Amino acid sequence: MVSREEISELRQKHFEMERRIAEIGTEQFPTIIMLSEALKDILDGIDTVKQKEQAMNDPHINKRIKLAKKGIKLGKSLKYFEDNIVLEFDQGNLTEETGKRFAEITKHLKKNREWAAKKEFAYFEELMALSQQYQESGEKMENARKELEKARHRAEGLLETLSWLETQEVDLEKAGKHAQWEESISRLRELRHEHLVELSTKPAKELLADEKLVFGQFPGKEAQLEEIMKFFSEYPELGKYKAAEICKLFSASEKKLSHICPETSRFRNSIAKNRRIFEILHNLDSTSYLEPDPENEAVLDFYSKHIPGAGEPVEKLRLLAPGRKQHEAAYRKQKKIEEKKGELEGKSRETLREKLEEINACTELLNSAPEEPAQEKEEIEESLFSKISSFFKS
Repeated sequence: MVSREEISELRQKHFEMERRIAEIGTEQFPTIIMLSEALKDILDGIDTVKQKEQAMNDPHINKRIKLAKKGIKLGKSLKYFEDNIVLEFDQGNLTEETGKRFAEITKHLKKNREWAAKKEFAYFEELMALSQQYQESGEKMENARKELEKARHRAEGLLETLSWLETQEVDLEKAGKHAQWEESISRLRELRHEHLVELSTKPAKELLADEKLVFGQFPGKEAQLEEIMKFFSEYPELGKYKAAEICKLFSASEKKLSHICPETSRFRNSIAKNRRIFEILHNLDSTSYLEPDPENEAVLDFYSKHIPGAGEPVEKLRLLAPGRKQHEAAYRKQKKIEEKKGELEGKSRETLREKLEEINACTELLNSAPEEPAQEKEEIEESLFSKISSFFKS
């Protein structure tokens, strides 16, 4: 967050530039900048043409005509600029003194006295720089304002959070039961992964003979599965291949495949045609097969009967099932409170209030009106003292 010292320095510089602009004339300043930028383009264009004239070694007529056209265009721009000076003056957007300054520069340019025009234009270049600096300063002021507003919202939010925490209570027993529930689910997922790794080492034919696996993953594929199993019975060596190994055969060349299975066309028709079945077998981990589901008794039974180590987590899930929603609500509330306490770590109500006071003071300073220059204050005080003195003398 910006400090009070940084804000003071920023304000001082910004208001000094603002006073300088006011001295020049706040109402005419935007017009001065607009005309100055247009005049700078003309001066830059004249410089470019002169440099090209001096550097031109090729006397080709087309290049000289092109350069002459640029000169004519600059002349028209200068005439248009002069018309704009008169127009802005007539509309009250330009003082007579400033208009004369611009006009003096155009006179120099018409008489080919670029050096004199640039010397006069230095004044307007300073004003262009002032305009740019003032714009950047305004952006810094606005960024500081946004930063303070953001800090204020955060401090107020933390105070609200502190008040909320002081009113909260958690049923730790219920929250603990949900934690045990999550741990049990997590343990079953670990066991599932280990089980699927073990399945990946088994022959594809053996997996397809597993009714539980087939029933869950390939409903309505009975005819295809029968065709595959028939093929494996006639080619028992291929039946020993793992699912991953068979998947590799799908991209094998005809020559390589013929060494493994002489009837390559039959392999294509019976096995490759059903490649999706083997891809599922190869990637069981990404399927829903044996995904722990506490509401699916068949899945829980499978874990407790067929997967070593699953008995305890399954039993816990069954014991913790009653009141599960209440347990979860208590657990979520506990986590939220811990998160909020983390946000408030190292912060007290007193320090937050002090921070908020500092933010408000900085915001007030940033938004306050500029102070009168010391000299002006002295003149006002002196004038007031003179009036009071003359009143008592009369």
